[in-house]
Amino acid sequence: MEIKLKSKWLQKCLCKFLNKKDNILKEEDLKKIKYIRIGTSNGYELQLSLQAPPQKFIPSDCGDEYECCCIYNTKRFNFIDEFIESEKWEDSYSLELKDKALENQVDIWDVEFEKISMESSKFEESLASFEPYDGCYIKEEYEEDAENETLLNTDDFKCFTELEALRFMDCCIEIHKIDFLKNLDKLRILELGGVSLESLDGLEELKNLEELCIWRN
Repeated sequence: MEIKLKSKWLQKCLCKFLNKKDNILKEEDLKKIKYIRIGTSNGYELQLSLQAPPQKFIPSDCGDEYECCCIYNTKRFNFIDEFIESEKWEDSYSLELKDKALENQVDIWDVEFEKISMESSKFEESLASFEPYDGCYIKEEYEEDAENETLLNTDDFKCFTELEALRFMDCCIEIHKIDFLKNLDKLRILELGGVSLESLDGLEELKNLEELCIWRN
């Protein structure tokens, strides 16, 4: 079955990555994608891989605060509010990991850090990177989408049903929903930066992860 993504940029990147010369994506094509990283903090960037990341994953771009923003095996919690703090603002919700949940987890940083870092670095060799720019300027075909903050669309991520790792880095510009998580049964690793949600639909899915990172706003 053919799939037409709402994001023109994402569609084009995937077609290039998967060598789809007819620019047509099918359901089985998107099932091949195991890892997606999207960043917007220093300009838009997309990374894709057909390989699944290691069981425990510490990315090379994690920064010094990663240890304080990441927990492992959320299945050990009975309820979301044991490890997630949600706060309602005037027109949005923010999320944070609770300090108690971070303190109570087994500290892998001293025991396994070197091994995990080596395995993670090896995996990162499989990544392909894409940007929507010509030099310093966004490509003309994406200018309107960038101005309207529609270069990305969260509904598209419902199509990646075999995805195992998803990293949104500072995506508060366009990522305002996480309901798509209900479609991602294979997801193991989730990283969220700059969380500003329209609703909490999909929040329960955070209980089914091997690794969850939420950067403080």
